[in-house]
Amino acid sequence: LGRTDSRNACRRTMAVRRALSAASALLLLAPSLAATPRTWDVQIAPGVRMPYVSLGHPDDNSSVAEGVAMWLSLGGVGLDTAWSYRNQRQVSLGVALAGKTLDDVFITTKIPCAGSAAGALAFVR
Repeated sequence: LGRTDSRNACRRTMAVRRALSAASALLLLAPSLAATPRTWDVQIAPGVRMPYVSLGHPDDNSSVAEGVAMWLSLGGVGLDTAWSYRNQRQVSLGVALAGKTLDDVFITTKIPCAGSAAGALAFVR
């Protein structure tokens, strides 16, 4: 393998390890949470429930799709990302690879610091 191929392989391995680590945490919590309904998430607004555990992923697009697909296929729902990562297509691909739709996932994201609430709202709009 060339140096770039080796780095990409390493990044993919690390992403898979992160997904497996998050999935392991989810599975370890399962027995204690299974007895109590709706303990995998918390209501943050009327009719809006946010999962307690979300998958974060690298911002270098090295293996985002694979990690997202694995996480969702293992029962994960939450995905944590940021606009500045510029990996929206990879996240979308991972959702599709898992056979899910955006209605099946809960995505949290971050927006750039704009110096003020007005600046942040301007960015979103």
